[in-house]
Amino acid sequence: MEKQATLQIVCIQTYLTQYHYQSYPILKQYLLQRIRLGLKTRSTTTQIPSNEERIRQPTLVILPECTGTWLYYMCVPMPKFLREYFFNSNNRKANYHLLFIAYTLATHLRLFMKEIYKNYQSSKTWASIFRQSWLTLFARRTFSIYKQLFSELAVETNSTIVAGSIFAYNDSNDNKLYNMSYVFQPNNGAICLQSGKRYPTLEESDFIHSYEHSPSIYSIPNTNIDIGVLVCADSWMPEVYNEYDRLELNSHRRFLFIIVALNTGDWNMPWPGYDASTDVPNDVDSEHLQTYSLPQAWFHYAVRRAFDVLGKRNDLLGYGVICCQGVLNLMNDIRAEGESVILLKRSKDDEKVLFEAKTCVEEKVLTFTQNFTRRHPLSCWLSTMLLCFSNTILSNFLLGDSLVQDFLHHQHLLLATICWYCVFYSPLDLLVRLIRCLPIRLVLGIGKELYRTRKIYDGVRSTIVIYPEAYVVIILIGAIRGCGMSIMTLVDRFIRGIWLPTHHEFLFPSFITKACFLSSSIFLLSHLQILKFEHELIYLCIASMFIYVRVITSFFKQYDPFMPFENFTSGLLFNSWTELITDAYRRAAVSNSLPAPQNAALPAATSSVNNPAGMMNAKKEMMNNDGSSKGVDGKKRD
Repeated sequence: MEKQATLQIVCIQTYLTQYHYQSYPILKQYLLQRIRLGLKTRSTTTQIPSNEERIRQPTLVILPECTGTWLYYMCVPMPKFLREYFFNSNNRKANYHLLFIAYTLATHLRLFMKEIYKNYQSSKTWASIFRQSWLTLFARRTFSIYKQLFSELAVETNSTIVAGSIFAYNDSNDNKLYNMSYVFQPNNGAICLQSGKRYPTLEESDFIHSYEHSPSIYSIPNTNIDIGVLVCADSWMPEVYNEYDRLELNSHRRFLFIIVALNTGDWNMPWPGYDASTDVPNDVDSEHLQTYSLPQAWFHYAVRRAFDVLGKRNDLLGYGVICCQGVLNLMNDIRAEGESVILLKRSKDDEKVLFEAKTCVEEKVLTFTQNFTRRHPLSCWLSTMLLCFSNTILSNFLLGDSLVQDFLHHQHLLLATICWYCVFYSPLDLLVRLIRCLPIRLVLGIGKELYRTRKIYDGVRSTIVIYPEAYVVIILIGAIRGCGMSIMTLVDRFIRGIWLPTHHEFLFPSFITKACFLSSSIFLLSHLQILKFEHELIYLCIASMFIYVRVITSFFKQYDPFMPFENFTSGLLFNSWTELITDAYRRAAVSNSLPAPQNAALPAATSSVNNPAGMMNAKKEMMNNDGSSKGVDGKKRD
């Protein structure tokens, strides 16, 4: 009998916003990064697995419910300046989404009215007719993008992907909308399993239909594991498990229930009970409505039913339940604050259920949230003070001076502590809301860049006095005086309980770091009289560069003027021509082997190795990810 490989499970809890959904390359590149961060090799956990290693290591990737729903963002053509306005990653306000809807209706009014007329025949409220017409307006194009995206991801990562869910038609001749989940196989990216939501919630029942087809299962290649997919509320219903119980499963194999879900609130909330759109099962205890939390009720009524049904079968070697649940935000963002659970019973003889789940929190989301600041105020304060005085601490460390020089003046430490307390503990986050206002943010940003320029200049000037001939040291100290906070982020994460040795400023330098090194070099050349311009003019030009980029990133997307030059020079200096040609040929071969979309031709994204999400695997190996904000290209943003 052929030996079966161990299945690696990756549940992605990542941060998906309208910024990621604005274009196909951005979303594909981001999801590709998140999947690759969850893949492990047998040799090392910091290296991306090669194709041969991925083939030997079967992988199951699971995303939350509704991952594909907001792909309609890509279906609306608009000028570049409007796209940058609607999808600015720095401004995720609800009115941006409303303006996008208004623009879409204005440009697609005839088609939208046609959809309203088609859906008006059903006896529904106007709100449900509007919502259904909005989703059906781009339903077929959205599904085409969804199918191409996850087909390519499955092939490029050699993974079986349970691609969350999407509101789609069951087939081309069906005009009913369902909440559908699809599974993509790794060898050719084709859809190997589809499952629909049989019990829509009360909110969904106005615009989607109940999926009445019989359930089906899929056997993961190179393993002895079969899977069946349940969409959210279906996992609570005993009728669904009874239908799977009537299926003839493959003998001497293991079976997993995969649950993709989405919650509109905190996972650890009181259990609200069963939805009003469905009949309450007979075995539900009414007292649990007042005593159970949502996780307790889910374990009691969903997981227990699944294990009871599978435990009665004599043809299974083992079984389990895997749930990947996201959290929906006001802006239709899927936050990386959901819950992923892996419950396994590897053999029939096991007395206990094995719980294997380790969360990797996505970098873009893990900021100083209320839970962290309330539970760990000392760690939060120490982390803040470390970043506030990081420039001096690092430069003094390299120059052999006292690391606590700034702390000798209690006024500095007291002022920083007062600011820290007001930011994290002000009532209703009033100070944070005030700082987020665009005019105030611009003023503070300009002041910060002026202060950064002064710190770089002072660092270069003071180091020249000590080491007049050590040009490398002069440039290094001057740059650190300007970007010490970015470099100190690695230590900052460690203080907050998260260790990420594979994500630091030397691997992914931000624009600020590169600009600080360039500015320090220019100040040194000016001092050596190589640049024969007045010091005031050079100082003004450098400060203007920092301010310009700060203002641009406040209004538009993240901007790095060094990127075009880096892309050009890296291809010439650090890549061989044979590698470039081979890589281009491989990408072209993969693209040609995939089925083309029916309604839209979308450009393929470039491969790149960001949080956010959370990832889980069943091998008790973990690769955490946390820190300051990052862009789609994996580089930190200041």
